[in-house]
Amino acid sequence: MTIDQITKIAEALGGLTQSEWAEVQRIIEHLYHPVKKALTSEEISASLIKAKRWL
Repeated sequence: MTIDQITKIAEALGGLTQSEWAEVQRIIEHLYHPVKKALTSEEISASLIKAKRWL
């Protein structure tokens, strides 16, 4: 992961409450499948949008 990618992630997640952060973690863990090597941004985005309206 590049510094630019890390910075973008940090900017996007900045300001989340602890419970919102826990929900994001839960969603990402739910999406992950051991056989699949990487999640696409579309998969992550769609799941986060469906799960919470605060995103």
